[in-house]
Amino acid sequence: MRESLKCLCSMAMLAGAFSALMFASGCTDPSENSCAFDDECATGEVCDTQAGVCVAPGGGTACASSAECSDGFCVADADNAGSGVCVAMADCNDVIDEDKNSVCAADEVCNADGCGMAPDCSTEEDPAAFCANELGLMEGETATCEEGVCEKEEIPSTFRYILVSDLSVDGCTDMNAGGEFDPGSDIMYVELLDAEGQTVAWGANVEYNQADDPQNDYNDPNVLDGMAPSLIMDGSEDDGCPDSDDRFNAMTVVSLGCGGSILVGFDAPIYDDYVINVGEYAPICNQNMGGSPTGTTDKYEVKLCPAEDEGTDATIAGCLVDGTDIHPNTDGGIKECSVTGAEDAPASE
Repeated sequence: MRESLKCLCSMAMLAGAFSALMFASGCTDPSENSCAFDDECATGEVCDTQAGVCVAPGGGTACASSAECSDGFCVADADNAGSGVCVAMADCNDVIDEDKNSVCAADEVCNADGCGMAPDCSTEEDPAAFCANELGLMEGETATCEEGVCEKEEIPSTFRYILVSDLSVDGCTDMNAGGEFDPGSDIMYVELLDAEGQTVAWGANVEYNQADDPQNDYNDPNVLDGMAPSLIMDGSEDDGCPDSDDRFNAMTVVSLGCGGSILVGFDAPIYDDYVINVGEYAPICNQNMGGSPTGTTDKYEVKLCPAEDEGTDATIAGCLVDGTDIHPNTDGGIKECSVTGAEDAPASE
């Protein structure tokens, strides 16, 4: 009996010591994080089946999309706001990829409850509205129903804008023959022609940055209104100039001012090998009928602005930074600029 008591006491002491050791080392009840399968763990964790507890996989490699994860998915990093971390298992709604369907099987889509079979949108009364709601689209985004499956419509990006910037340094404070000020380049029109020389569109003002000149009496940018102007087209030295006796007036030119600029848009895409025909008044149009051209101080450059999503306008600031120069000659006057840096025209164009 005494031996039995000694044994029980020893076991009790060992159990107490073990409990104290566990407490001192900061151990917690493993049942709170126990698991047998990965889907029993929180997002961003996997099940260590040997230990029977949920753990973070592989140290949690940083990522920006699931494509950067060698084996798994990219989800928001709870410990580092704004960053992602690779996990072995994840609900498709938790991945940070823009296309959440990409983490589902080929015949599945990401629904509110995770990956599953796509509903047949063709049976809906308004398939487009149903799909927009099903895909969780934002305002301005649209969807279509293709063979019973909802698909987000991609907004096409096209080149539609050019920037004309004045580089003049002389004559910035001179008056014209009428006693008015028209500093810098005087733009009459901007024409878009295809590779065969056929007019595709006329440019319209999008943004006008009038330079800080002492005075400018020709500052209506809507002279460029997207409509074809009335021009002399007889092959003479006046070819391309306004077809009127009073060819220089507030309805035929907009003056940029020395250092000013105007952003011009077209209602058709701009492709490589198309031509931008800029109508600047001097020196060709600044002459007496049959006389010699005068007024050679105007200078300007032309840039092709970066492609923009349909419905989104370019900006002067953005084009100045990221635009492509499409004419090496900065002299004033009417000049044709061959487009480079855009895209090839489709075969049907």
